[in-house]
Amino acid sequence: MPEFARKLARSHAHKNMHNGLSDHEDIVKRELWHETLQAYLASVAFVDAQIGRFLEELENNPRGRDTVVMLTSDHGWHLGEKKHWCKGAIWEQTLKVPFIVRAPGAEAGAVNLEPVSLIDVYPSLVDLAGLEVPDFLDGNSIKPQLYDPKAERAPAISFYGEANTSIRSRDWRYIRYEDGSEELYHHQEDPNEWTNEADNPEHASIKKELSKFIPKNPHPGVKVQEWFDKYQP
Repeated sequence: MPEFARKLARSHAHKNMHNGLSDHEDIVKRELWHETLQAYLASVAFVDAQIGRFLEELENNPRGRDTVVMLTSDHGWHLGEKKHWCKGAIWEQTLKVPFIVRAPGAEAGAVNLEPVSLIDVYPSLVDLAGLEVPDFLDGNSIKPQLYDPKAERAPAISFYGEANTSIRSRDWRYIRYEDGSEELYHHQEDPNEWTNEADNPEHASIKKELSKFIPKNPHPGVKVQEWFDKYQP
C-alpha cells in the first residue's frame, strides 16, 4: 500500500476523539471489535426492516407497480479492512454501496455487475420517467442495464480531494494519488484489494487503459497534502 494511501485514510479516522488513536486502533485496543460490528449489523437490519414496511405499503397502492424504487447510499464503510474503520478512502469498502432498482418491466432479481456512480441516479430517474435526459449532466442513465443485464458501461470515477482518483471497471480498480503513487486491484481474484498490482508489468496495459479515464482538468478542490501539512504536522 502506498504511504500516501495510508495517510489519506488516517486523515479521516477521528483521531481527535480517541486521544490520537484512529477509530480502528481504538476499537482494537479496547477489544470492541465484536460489539462494534454487532452494532453496525443491527443498524443495517433496522433499516432493512423499515424499507420492508415501506414496500409493503407501496404494494397496497394502486400505482405501486408503476412506481420506480431506487435504493442506494452515499458511501460504504470499512469494518477493519486495511486497518481502517470508517469511510474517508477511495478503496472498495468506502465506495461500494447498495444500488437496487425496481422499475416497471425490469426483470426481478436480475444482476448487472457493471459499475455505476451516484451521479447516475438523477439521469436514471429522469429516463425511467420517460422524460428527456439533459445533455449537460455528467452521469448516465442505468436504464440499459436494467433491461439488459449484460449491457456494458464506462468505469465509475470517484475522487477524494483534488487529485486522488479511483477508476472502477467491472473487474479492476485503478487508483492514482496526488503524489503520483498508484494502486491496481483485480476484483475477480482479489475482491478485498489486498494485492497491489500497480507495478506488475503483466498488467501495464490495464493500468494504461484505466488511466485514460482520469480527468485532464479536474474541478479544483482541496489538496490533501496541504491539509496534512496544516493539520497533521
